[in-house]
Amino acid sequence: MKHLLFTTTAAVVLLGCSSNPKRVSGEKFQDYLRSGTGTMHVYEYIGEKGGKFYLRYQSMSLISKGKWDEKIFYTEVGELDPIVVKQLRNQSKTIGNLKNKKQ
Repeated sequence: MKHLLFTTTAAVVLLGCSSNPKRVSGEKFQDYLRSGTGTMHVYEYIGEKGGKFYLRYQSMSLISKGKWDEKIFYTEVGELDPIVVKQLRNQSKTIGNLKNKKQ
């Protein structure tokens, strides 16, 4: 029984801590961009690669005050408003790789 509990807990932790970018709709991506920075969260456009636009989301942990959790979201270029695409491309950020930014 203890082995089953340990295995289940380990699987949940490992799957929940995945660093793979998560796909979101173009509408949701644009909402995130408009949200910008708040008291306990930050949305930051990080660039374009392969017809996809990427956004970093950081949120302050409620448990550990100095710790920030991070997720990467992306959407396809075709799902974004053309004006938003132009604005993002004017920022001229391209992505070499999607490694987490050091705090």
